[in-house]
Amino acid sequence: MANVTAHQLFLRQQGPLFKYMQKCWADRLVHYGEIRLTTLAECRLAELSTDIGDPSEGTADRMDYIDEEVWTPETVPAHLRHLISVAGPARMKGLVFEEMADVTNVWLYCTSDRFDAWAMRRMGYDACVRINHPAAFYSAILEGLAPNISEASGGPIEYRSRMHSLRVRRQSAAYIKEPPFAYQNEIRIVLSPRVESPQPLLISIPAVSGCVDYLKWNGC
Repeated sequence: MANVTAHQLFLRQQGPLFKYMQKCWADRLVHYGEIRLTTLAECRLAELSTDIGDPSEGTADRMDYIDEEVWTPETVPAHLRHLISVAGPARMKGLVFEEMADVTNVWLYCTSDRFDAWAMRRMGYDACVRINHPAAFYSAILEGLAPNISEASGGPIEYRSRMHSLRVRRQSAAYIKEPPFAYQNEIRIVLSPRVESPQPLLISIPAVSGCVDYLKWNGC
């Protein structure tokens, strides 16, 4: 697996995380350490509710327009050098550059950085598990899945348009969602499996049960 640890992935996460679930799945997580990893392909399914399913999940378009410029090998803009090169002085006029990103299928485990009963119910869930120790929780997951994954990353979702300029910082399309999803306040872990076409994975990792408990709230 890539040289990455859960401590590195969630170093800035000071408080707990929250996992919205159906109660039957929450019971299995709390008591048996059973987790279910979804895939980007599953998140794109049209039959999921519009508050969970997103047909554009894992995609992004980056664009730039060149009106009229003269480039030399040394002056090709840094953000375009992976797309074009010139042998000598060249006049560029009326060019549109577009780079389309489509993240290959990966496993996801999605949580929220705060509890919101309204958001939970809007997403169709009736229970919430609090992850009290995120670093220990994800350390256990990474250890349990180590033979099956080649890379791991984690962090918050950026809620913005999937179409943006090539001039801005590159961000993995796996961490971009449109603004209407911002109420979810999502933090996710992204795992690259060694198999080419992964399916959603249900796995029991008993160590994670010691990192979680049920969240009680008014009306639960």
